Amino acid sequence: MLLKHILQQLTDIKALTTIVFITILVTSCATPPTGTNTQGITNSSSLDALLAAAEKAEQQPEPLKAKKLVEIAQYLVNLNEHSSAKKIFNNIDSNQLDHLDYFTYTVIGNDIHLTENSLYQARTLLSSRKLEEMMGQLSINQQQQIHRMKAELFQRTGESISSLYERIALGTLLYDSDELQQNNNAIWQELSSFTLYELITLSDNITDSTLSNWLALATISKQHQHNLELQSSNISDWVNNNPDHPASNHLPDEIALLQELILSKPNNIALLLPLQGKLAKAGQAIRDGFMAAYYLNKDNQQNQQVINFYNTSGEDINSVYNQAVANGAK
Repeated sequence: MLLKHILQQLTDIKALTTIVFITILVTSCATPPTGTNTQGITNSSSLDALLAAAEKAEQQPEPLKAKKLVEIAQYLVNLNEHSSAKKIFNNIDSNQLDHLDYFTYTVIGNDIHLTENSLYQARTLLSSRKLEEMMGQLSINQQQQIHRMKAELFQRTGESISSLYERIALGTLLYDSDELQQNNNAIWQELSSFTLYELITLSDNITDSTLSNWLALATISKQHQHNLELQSSNISDWVNNNPDHPASNHLPDEIALLQELILSKPNNIALLLPLQGKLAKAGQAIRDGFMAAYYLNKDNQQNQQVINFYNTSGEDINSVYNQAVANGAK
């Protein structure tokens, strides 16, 4: 019985050894884990290595071929080899890509098209139905990137309203205070390109409440740009009436600066200008322009400023400056 038991143990050990050997053999022959680069290319690969890898990828069956070409095109863009990246990009069958690879494909294509100033191609790419349908499957960061790309492209193509809508959509996905501020500044920069008449006309035709209130804020700024106090008062009223608007907690820097200007507005102003000699005409033009703006706004000001002129022609500028300060200039 003892001998039989020992033989049985040896048989079990032999079977176990065989299983372990087979497991190791299968593991060594298995497909590398997801994310492993089977072509051996990296961010540090040379142009020749990447082009060689692209030739090999062309021989692969779909969808592996499309996936590998996207990867290689991305490396080429990172190397600023946009011409080579474009050739590979044009050989990619985008219908073979899943939503993650299609996102990368879109970013690559947009970069290539903008580098070549091919705005129409970039617009076609960013307006694809596939991209629109898969937006909900992308991460928040990826959605942010798509909205930024669209906003910047529409700005370049002169489609201001479309750019504004993309910026507004982007704002709903941002949580970082600095990023929200930067996005609102970009919106304000776009709005500042409109005339007062255009702002009023657009306000009558826009139904989106967020954009409509952005237009109202810009209209206030345009209407009262010669009266800081009235402009500031109306902006405060706008904020109170729109507490949930994205601009209420992150006013564009230009408007925030307005409040500082009012609080620190000087009551004693000195203009140091060359009023004689070869620069006299330039100095006089600046003086006349300043005074024209001053008198235009004078009736609306509660506190009038004292304005003194100092001729810098043939004078030491530091001495003139110190004299102005000694006379109370702010």
